[in-house]
Amino acid sequence: SFVLVTVVHADIAGALFLNECPGKPMWNLRANNLCGALDKYMCLYDTNEGKFRELCKDAPEFHRPGNIFIISGNLQYFAGRPCKSDKYQPHKWWTNGSSDCQYLKSTCNEEGQVPYDNGTISRDTKCRCDYTNYYTFVSSTRNKCFCDPTEEDCSCNRKKCYYDQVLTPDYDCVGIHAWTGQFVCPEYKAPKFTDKKTLQRRTTICPLIKQDFSGTVQQSSARIAHSSMLGAIIVLDIARELKASGFYKIRLLKNYDRIVKEIVPMEILPKIPYFMISEGDRCDVMDIESQHKKTRALLNILLNSDKSIYNAFLAALRQDAVYEELAKDIEMTPGRHNKLLRDWRADIKTKESETVYMSNLYSNIFTENVIVIIGTSRCGKSSDLHSVALIFLDLLDFDIIPCTKLSEFIDYHNPDRCQMFLFELDEINKDDFLKELNEESEKIRSMHMQGKGDIKQKIVISISCDTCWLNQKKEIYPNISCFVDNCLIYP
Repeated sequence: SFVLVTVVHADIAGALFLNECPGKPMWNLRANNLCGALDKYMCLYDTNEGKFRELCKDAPEFHRPGNIFIISGNLQYFAGRPCKSDKYQPHKWWTNGSSDCQYLKSTCNEEGQVPYDNGTISRDTKCRCDYTNYYTFVSSTRNKCFCDPTEEDCSCNRKKCYYDQVLTPDYDCVGIHAWTGQFVCPEYKAPKFTDKKTLQRRTTICPLIKQDFSGTVQQSSARIAHSSMLGAIIVLDIARELKASGFYKIRLLKNYDRIVKEIVPMEILPKIPYFMISEGDRCDVMDIESQHKKTRALLNILLNSDKSIYNAFLAALRQDAVYEELAKDIEMTPGRHNKLLRDWRADIKTKESETVYMSNLYSNIFTENVIVIIGTSRCGKSSDLHSVALIFLDLLDFDIIPCTKLSEFIDYHNPDRCQMFLFELDEINKDDFLKELNEESEKIRSMHMQGKGDIKQKIVISISCDTCWLNQKKEIYPNISCFVDNCLIYP
């Protein structure tokens, strides 16, 4: 490392030790009073005393960009020291105007911003937008990958991609199968905080709030793992690695209407720790006028977050006697769905290979919103369906809802969520189900069409039967045709 040591001849007769050097207005006064001229006065940190020392010198000294002088050892010697990590000095540093590097580095912590690099002792930090949370630059920048906050507008805003797309480091929306891993811009790795787990972000809407970045929700790593297969639908290998998630969401969905009707969101939101819900999300909820819409927005945050926020929500309800019963009922909602999903995951671990039918099933469900699967008992359709459903749960953020009767579709349906309803019909219940579907077809179809934009509602019906049996039922129950025409046949 480079250290510059210079010999000086200084008059220290009138010098003082200071806890800090004077600011700009006082600097000139001290210079004239102590040294008789601005160019002769200097204030440097003295490592011997651990304080700043005022000195008079015949002429000012300068150091190269990114460095300053300090007093070290003998008073006749100045030693060079680089700028501290949070500051930089882009030009020569002179002793007759400052005691430290003059510029504070940008923090890149406005909405959607993250650091591209940490800068240097002579250059400011460069910023980028957090594409892992779908942020991109508001304005064009000279460099596609980053922005210089000292010269450009580095503002970020969210970019809308389709529900089955992710945003790349180059800020392009691509399908999850089109993720190549080869980009112009480097991938962003979220920092892991050891000592400080909180940073502060400032907006013009809300006061300063601490936000936890150690648990920031990113684009699912499973999505990236899935899409890095360059389009191959090797769903089995991924499904083996997926972690359990989303079990608690069923309880929220089951009690969704009751929660919307009963709670006052502004009584609950402040009781949820600030680091669990971001400042921006809190502001979005508070800006909504309708109380019911506020509650729906809060529920949407819960449904898109991990179980820790769900637990914090229940804890907030329990703190108020008015909501104690509601909290208990949510927690006691039967967990049949949870057990089923756990069983499916356990079964996947024993599955030996992916089948052609499984790939076809994935493609059909991915592109169609209603599909029926038929085949004989033990033909493998259920196992394949469970594997594919877990992919939609973990990679595409769908709520997976196994159902045994149509009333469960009505209970759990939420037009603001991507959902997949699975009806697996055996010899005992298949006829009764189709009869009920025929009677309620208009209502089910109307609810099913409520999803807008990127919100997808999928109905998958698995029946142990052959095509002849199904065609006969279509003649008996003509209203079921729109639900069973798109048919995938297992051998």
